[in-house]
Amino acid sequence: VPGVELFDQQEFLDRAYGRYRVEMIQMLVVGLLAVLAIIFGHYRRVRPTLAAFLPAIAGALGAIAVTGGVDGSANLVHGASLLLVCSMGVDYGVFMVESRGDPEQHAVTLASSILAGVTTILSFGLLAMSDNPALASVGRSVAVGVLCALVTTPVAATLREGREGRAR
Repeated sequence: VPGVELFDQQEFLDRAYGRYRVEMIQMLVVGLLAVLAIIFGHYRRVRPTLAAFLPAIAGALGAIAVTGGVDGSANLVHGASLLLVCSMGVDYGVFMVESRGDPEQHAVTLASSILAGVTTILSFGLLAMSDNPALASVGRSVAVGVLCALVTTPVAATLREGREGRAR
């Protein structure tokens, strides 16, 4: 019909959603790179920087693996979950690296991180049992991501020191 334009709402929403998802992933990567730069600016050495950053990456990869395995594909809800997992993973890593010099402080930091991680895993694990699919996917992603970050945290702290530190 002359003068009439067809508006395909489904196609419009699909394109908008696709663009938003790509932009969200780009912002997540830029944010992680910025956090990595800040951590490197603080430590000024590669080994402690990677040790502090490793739990965040492990948590994100664990959350993505569960998302792919259980939900089939990632969506915007999973992207928001990754932000939460990465921020908690960086916190755990930095706390452990900062406490590495003093064995007593290191033990207290490890116990505190484990307690915080377990309560987070339990609370988001309960959320994973929700009947609402969006809440359940957030719960699964965050619970598994924080578990991966928490398990990686003590391992990452051992990377803080080189061979000479381990020999001591």
